[in-house]
Amino acid sequence: MRTIPRHFNLSYGMEGVVWDGTQLVKKPEEEISFDIDSMREAGMTEIMISSYHLEEPSNFNLDAETRRIGRELEKRGMKANQHHGYAACLARPGSSQRQVVENLKRCIDFSANLHADNLVLHLGKLAGHEASMTEEKKSFQSVLDQFGEDVVMDQIAENMREAGEYARKNGLRIALENLDAFHHLSNIVQLPEIIRRANHPAVGACLDFGHAHCAGVSPVRWIRILGSKLFTTHIHDNHGNTRNIRPGELVDATKEFDEHLSPGLGTISWSDCITALWEIHYPYTLSFESCWPGVSGAKRYLYSERFWRAAEDTAMRRLNYKEKGA
Repeated sequence: MRTIPRHFNLSYGMEGVVWDGTQLVKKPEEEISFDIDSMREAGMTEIMISSYHLEEPSNFNLDAETRRIGRELEKRGMKANQHHGYAACLARPGSSQRQVVENLKRCIDFSANLHADNLVLHLGKLAGHEASMTEEKKSFQSVLDQFGEDVVMDQIAENMREAGEYARKNGLRIALENLDAFHHLSNIVQLPEIIRRANHPAVGACLDFGHAHCAGVSPVRWIRILGSKLFTTHIHDNHGNTRNIRPGELVDATKEFDEHLSPGLGTISWSDCITALWEIHYPYTLSFESCWPGVSGAKRYLYSERFWRAAEDTAMRRLNYKEKGA
């Protein structure tokens, strides 16, 4: 089938909450409005927003706040294409999974309030709050040691299938993010297998290009493996596998390594990624987890978009040259 190049719709991220060390606190409404208005000024019609969930306490009504932001977006002719949640994927195997699934459903409700297309989740997240990412990974490793990877993956798939059906009924999809070397069950072998086992049309993936590149895995390879199960993205750049991570190794995602640079400021070959997206006929908005540094307001998005459009144009020229040569 012929590759058909096109310019992608773009969206950028904003935080709706902050963690104060004890609870989730909503950002001031004027800050949220400023971020939304800046994106709209830059020509965006969709946003990515984080992170409304029940794994940690909050000092505000999550349902009311997500409805309020949904109305703010609607007034501007905008919507969320992605809500990056933080819901757990399972409780310990052999125990009831009911609360896990109910919390997932509530995250889906919050996503629907935002008019989002996708709820993005991290695998390797047990129910409840851990004091640090180190403790979270240690807890999950203990479950893998006790029950084995196969049992844990089956339980996650079952939970995602049930939550996926609830998402489908609410017009959403669940997208599991590749954390690659940063957390359990999130690499290029395990994550697609969990999606396969879930076997539900509303359960797929969010491809984080930067995570893949850090771990020494080609984002292009990820794109081709996920195919139609690629529902949404996290686009940002870095300088690659500078720690010489081995396959299967887990490391911490420090800012010096997982740099979250705007595309063009690291070493990812974006024209190759764009071509691969065209090859699988990726139909959705691309979501960025990065902005252009050193500027504020709408310029953060406009300068980033300028590079991206240049990368698309380069990919188009390469593709046309290849086809003429053929």
